[in-house]
This record gives sequence, structure tokens and C-alpha cells, in this order.
Amino acid sequence: MVVFLLQQRGLPFLARMDGNQWPAVEAFLRSGLPETVITLPVSASAHRQAQAAGQTLTHKSLTLRLIEVILSTGHSEVLATTLTDRDIYPAQAFVELYHARWNIEEAFKVLKHRLYLEQFTGELPESIRQDIHAKIFTANLAEALAREAYDRLPEDKAAHYYPQPHLHSQLSENPAVRMADPTCAARPYFGTD
Repeated sequence: MVVFLLQQRGLPFLARMDGNQWPAVEAFLRSGLPETVITLPVSASAHRQAQAAGQTLTHKSLTLRLIEVILSTGHSEVLATTLTDRDIYPAQAFVELYHARWNIEEAFKVLKHRLYLEQFTGELPESIRQDIHAKIFTANLAEALAREAYDRLPEDKAAHYYPQPHLHSQLSENPAVRMADPTCAARPYFGTD
């Protein structure tokens, strides 16, 4: 439903598609083509979801450009975008954009699954805002503490703790984040190193 609303509002997007949920994506993968343009009808289910969210879908269909990305593992991912002009928007630009979003996606995963961003302590909008800000602050503080500690480590130990230069992917293993996790807040973290 979200992709239909984005198109309706004239907002271009790039999304990774799950072939198991979209028969058109499965057919595209079987075709062997590196990219194609498809048109999907707006389903009754999408209309119901939009209506439940207080929205109305006015378009009858959605035109998407599908681009296959072969990962270093050999697996395929399918990207979908409403930017269909191949001359202005070459497929390689989307591949680069897809790879650039990894740290952002990982950061959201940490917020959602380690800091329980979607679990609120209250129901009022102000309470929800405070919860979100507090959890993002906690994540940023943990990142700053981890970076400070990492910068002080001897080189041989630094490689052991953070073998990748991007600390966001390691944030969920950060003791400060672990202690902020409501399921283990009552038990302190004691490292074994």
C-alpha cells in the first residue's frame, strides 16, 4: 500500500522487493532480463489498507522499473523504482544507492529490534515522541562511547572488536546498547575480555 501512496503523491522511491510476495517479481527473475518495466493493478487489499490508514488510493495501477542486482554471494536482489527513464537513471546508479543504504538499514534494525523503538511507555503523542527521542539518544550515546573506546584500543585488539570500519553494524553488540535493552536492564553486562 505504501508504494501506491508514494506514487500517488509523486514521490519517487527505491525499494528492495521480495519475490515470494510479488508474482510479477518472480516472473521477472525467471525471465533472465537485467531490468524491465511492469505495471501492477492496485489491489482491493491495498485499497482496504489505505482506507484503514485514513487514506484513499486514486490511481488504478503502479508502474515500476525492476532491476536485478547480483550480490557478491551470487544471490539476486530485485530493486523496484518509479524512476523508469533508463537514460536519466542508469541501473548502475540504483545498484550503488542500494549498497549505500546498508548502514542506514542496519541502524533502523538496531533501533527497532535492540532498542524496541516501536514499544512505547505511553499512548499520548508527547509520550511517544519522548520515547523515540530517548531511544535515539541512547543509540547515539552508545555509538559515541563505543567509538571513543575503540579509538583507545591497541591496533591488535581493535581488529578483534570492530573488524569492519562501520560501527553501526556492530551497535547491537555494544554493551551500552545491551544494558539499555529492557529485557536485560536488570542484569548488568560483564565482559569476558
